[in-house]
Amino acid sequence: MRLGRPVGAHERTLYGLAGVGDLIAATCATSRSRNHAVGVRLARGEPLDAIVRSGVTAEGLGTVRSVTAYADHAELRLPIAQATLFVTRGDRSAESALRDLLLGDPRNEWEDGSG
Repeated sequence: MRLGRPVGAHERTLYGLAGVGDLIAATCATSRSRNHAVGVRLARGEPLDAIVRSGVTAEGLGTVRSVTAYADHAELRLPIAQATLFVTRGDRSAESALRDLLLGDPRNEWEDGSG
């Protein structure tokens, strides 16, 4: 929502099958997803360059770079995207990134302007 609103996305689209539905059903919850497979390998500690050299294609790798660059420019708070970027760049382990997210900024995720 923080990313979609500023670029004119409709909340119903993002909360529906094309948004959250696709994210959860097609990316997070299925081992057939290329993005999921890359995430599992990263979580196991495999370096991204080794994963890429193995021939895996995952559109999320480029997307997370673009999204976080836009978020920085637009001053949007996207902690999950930022943590994902750190893991894909090898700046943090998946375990460390998750711990940082869970111990991070306690602001209400539903407040307007929490940006």
